[in-house]
Amino acid sequence: MAQSWTGPFVGLTAGYSSGHSDQTDSGIPPSIVPLGDGGYRVSGGLTGATIGYNRQQGPWVLGLEGDYSWSNISGSSPVCAASTATPHPCGTKLDALGTLRGRVGYAMGPSGSGCHT
Repeated sequence: MAQSWTGPFVGLTAGYSSGHSDQTDSGIPPSIVPLGDGGYRVSGGLTGATIGYNRQQGPWVLGLEGDYSWSNISGSSPVCAASTATPHPCGTKLDALGTLRGRVGYAMGPSGSGCHT
């Protein structure tokens, strides 16, 4: 008997992110003097949940899946625009992110009913 991919699913997610943010800040409006002045490291963790549904029609699998994660990804620099008359601290923080995506697949093999022996 062929296995079906039809049905709902849920899952938990967790991860860590690390990267670099390039700062462009002249201390005055960028339309007047667009100068860059370096960057800083960003990093932090995230945790969330995934939920979705698949429907199999013959060997074809169609689905919709979404996820949402709460995060604590951040970074900062004590001084941005250091070479200007108005240096100041700067930073960035990502509190949450979410995605929504569709799926089109082809089930193969004896348990997916895409190939018959």
